[in-house]
Order: sequence, then C-alpha cells, then structure tokens
Amino acid sequence: MTSAQLKTFTESIIEDTLGTTFFYDILTAARDILAEERDWAFLNALNESLSTSSGDTYTTAKSLAGITDFGGIVKSLYVGNDRIPYDEIPFQHRERYKNMTRKFYIDYLNNNLYITKASENGTIHLWYKPTFGTIDANTTITF
Repeated sequence: MTSAQLKTFTESIIEDTLGTTFFYDILTAARDILAEERDWAFLNALNESLSTSSGDTYTTAKSLAGITDFGGIVKSLYVGNDRIPYDEIPFQHRERYKNMTRKFYIDYLNNNLYITKASENGTIHLWYKPTFGTIDANTTITF
C-alpha cells in the first residue's frame, strides 16, 4: 500500500479530506514515535566505517557526519574482535573515564564519537537507531 492509498483510505473512513502536508507530517510523526518506542532488531542499523588506532586518545574524534541516518541513540558499540560492548558515558565526565577501557562518549553538538581507551585496535562496530526520513505520496508502506 502506498502512502497516497493510505491517505485515500483514511479520508474514506473519516468522511472528510485532509491536507496533504498535514496528513504526511502526522504519518511521519506516528511512524517515528512507534520506531522509538520499539526495540525491534530490524529498526537498528550497523555502521562499520570508523576505526581505532594505536595513537588514539580519549580526545581523538571520530566523525559521525558520514553516517547520514544516525538518529542519536546508540544501541551497542564494540571494537575489533572484542565482542564485549562498550559503555556510553556522559560527555561531561570524559576526564573522569579517560584511562578506562570499553567506554565511549558522543559530542552531539559537533557530531563526534570518542573512545576513551580502546581495548584493541580495529573497526568500530556501531549499532544505532537510524532516522527514517519523511513520508510522502510516493512512499510504500509495509506491514
């Protein structure tokens, strides 16, 4: 079913017409609320484009700008073959945790990720909640 068909169906149920922009904004908001409330695995995304190296410190920034659908909620993060998840710490406590392994923090203002002290060098495996974009008349809706 396309979103245009859903709009027509909704209008037939309420026996009234809805503004196109209003309907798609409401539909997008409802989808985003549902996705945020649910912890379904298929709603998560994995990015493996970042990595750590031996010279990294707790102030070495890893830019998240290349992850265009990063929604700001990290579900899990680990580095290399070490499958023990890292813990997210508050940005303001980065000095307190600077020498502790398996910790990370995010500077949301500048869109950067920091690993306090990696347990090993390698690929950063970042599982996160993505953004899904807006719904318009051409969007296909699946249930």
